[in-house]
Amino acid sequence: MSQPTDDSEKMPDPQTLRSLREHGWRLHDIAQEYGVTESAVWRALEEAAKDNPIETKVHKLPWVVAEQHQKSAMAGLINCFFRILSGQEEDPQNKVDVQEWLKHLRENDLVVNYHPEAPANPASTLGGFYYTPRLPQDVWIFREVPRD
Repeated sequence: MSQPTDDSEKMPDPQTLRSLREHGWRLHDIAQEYGVTESAVWRALEEAAKDNPIETKVHKLPWVVAEQHQKSAMAGLINCFFRILSGQEEDPQNKVDVQEWLKHLRENDLVVNYHPEAPANPASTLGGFYYTPRLPQDVWIFREVPRD
């Protein structure tokens, strides 16, 4: 039996890959599981999104963002992130910015949270959005709103 010659041959099918992400697997986790690089996982996710776009930010953000925070740099980064995931064309520099942001979250074990009264902070000079340490129940890059 021959060994796969490139990362794409080691990667799971797009449906499995997307399912792993939806269940909270980080790029790093998937890369380790399949013996590929994180950038290979990112590229595979981008390709999967082109064939079958995922839900937009309206369906994924766990909070309602106040109008005064909707034009913040963090909101722009989040919007760019969702455009990339949905397979839309994006400026190359914006892609780099999103990759660096995701790397920052991963390396510092952080998630993004939101509260309309949060003051200005390292995540947002306008406030609202802020970084918080990842908890075991955090399954994605955003802190979920507790459901009663």
